[in-house]
Amino acid sequence: MLETHALMKQRFSDPKRNDFYERLFVYMVLAAMSLAFVAVIFKFGSRIPRKDDGRFIEYLADGGQPTSQWLWEQVDVSRIPVSKFFMWLTFNVSEGDLRIQMLLGTIATIFGALVALKGLRDTFGRQSYTDAVVPFCLLHLGHVELLLWFMPVFHASLANMFATIIVTYCFCPLWKDSRKMTLLACVSLVMLPLQSILGLLLAIGLSIACAILALSRTMRPNKNFDKLNTILLLMSAGICLGLIIVYFFNFDPLENQSQRGLNLQGAALSTLKIMAMSMGPVSN
Repeated sequence: MLETHALMKQRFSDPKRNDFYERLFVYMVLAAMSLAFVAVIFKFGSRIPRKDDGRFIEYLADGGQPTSQWLWEQVDVSRIPVSKFFMWLTFNVSEGDLRIQMLLGTIATIFGALVALKGLRDTFGRQSYTDAVVPFCLLHLGHVELLLWFMPVFHASLANMFATIIVTYCFCPLWKDSRKMTLLACVSLVMLPLQSILGLLLAIGLSIACAILALSRTMRPNKNFDKLNTILLLMSAGICLGLIIVYFFNFDPLENQSQRGLNLQGAALSTLKIMAMSMGPVSN
């Protein structure tokens, strides 16, 4: 406890002190782990589809187009319209080289790590050696199974990136007064529920947290208070919650595609069941 207190005191005691060596160390760790990610892709990545990739490859190889029906169609219990669009785009641009999609997933993860590191520096005034935990968590090779799998790599990476941006925005005081960072957080919040069931689960709590944050800043504005930023954040939280509900229209947890139709009661019930999952075993 005393050691932790001493480290925190040291970090806050002189926030304007030059942090060149700390930043050098942290970004060297980030660069090394990013290169390791890329090396794994080129070493072990394959153009041959794995597991459930076949359902996409067959459609794309036959010249399938990114129609709204195909983009919104369920994949198991997920909807991944953004990832499907990038699958179609990268598959055609790279002439079927699946590793391009894997590289895009890596870039998204690296961007999330960069945003988190910038947020830490903007919050505390300087970088710390301990900030290297960010690339260690986001870019360690324990993700290798997803990294080399064409289907989930991109929507999982995007969900991770968007969630990282939103959480960093909520905890960084300076970003709440920045129009650029607010817009980045708003776009991330709107896109998050479109990144499979993983993004949907994260979006539930984060959209509510952002709405509470915006309302609290309205009730207790500071001297740098920007009303437009608050409106944008509230609108994004509302759109996010709306997309969560729309997500369950025509939703079938068993993928029984023969039973379709607009069922508001079923959509509301499915939404509540998914939200209850965040409460753990007691939700049963």
